[in-house]
Amino acid sequence: VLLDVGDNGIDSEGCVCLATSKTFSRLTFLNLSYNTIDQMGAKSIAKSKVLSKLRHLDVSSNPIGREGSLSLK
Repeated sequence: VLLDVGDNGIDSEGCVCLATSKTFSRLTFLNLSYNTIDQMGAKSIAKSKVLSKLRHLDVSSNPIGREGSLSLK
């Protein structure tokens, strides 16, 4: 299941919603590029049990910083 929400004004609070909502439990591809996601948002995605099926994640052009980036590895 694919979700492409690049360049949609999604911030870290939106990431927390994505990461915790069972609605998104079947996602395998998630494009979050060109939004305003910071370190907190990246960490919420990295820790998410809901997004365990995710195989592709694009968070390019977001201010996630070094710690946010490392949390996603």
